[in-house]
Amino acid sequence: MKIQNKTKVRIGFLTFIIAFLLLIFYQNKAFFMVQQSLMLDLGFFSYKTPELSNFIFFVTFFLFGILITYFSSLFKHFKDAKTIKQLKAKEAALIETVANLEARLGGVPDDPSSSIQASPVQEDMTGVEQKPMPASDPASSFSENSSMDTTQTVK
Repeated sequence: MKIQNKTKVRIGFLTFIIAFLLLIFYQNKAFFMVQQSLMLDLGFFSYKTPELSNFIFFVTFFLFGILITYFSSLFKHFKDAKTIKQLKAKEAALIETVANLEARLGGVPDDPSSSIQASPVQEDMTGVEQKPMPASDPASSFSENSSMDTTQTVK
């Protein structure tokens, strides 16, 4: 449904833009039909276009702008495609590395509750490590910590 609505909005927006441009052209028809020529003089080279209507010049420069935009985005597309190719190769290498590491750890059970867990390390206010806390029951380790002397001052 969302794609259809997006398409309808896009069609409506383009219709609005085209109608607006046609309105501008219709209301300024005299300006667009005036015959003029462009001149280029570089000192050693001189060129003068034949008499053409302003509409032809507008359309020509508009099409040149579209071509310039297309080619600049085309180069970006090639660069993006190269980056995607490199990232896919890197992803494949990382997946292979993960598969190798998982194969090495083949004897470790998949159940996280039965896996080896690291015990937390208790630190004092100065940041010096102390003995590891027992990992048996968190509630009992909390009661042990609450009986500690808290009268130490930080220097």
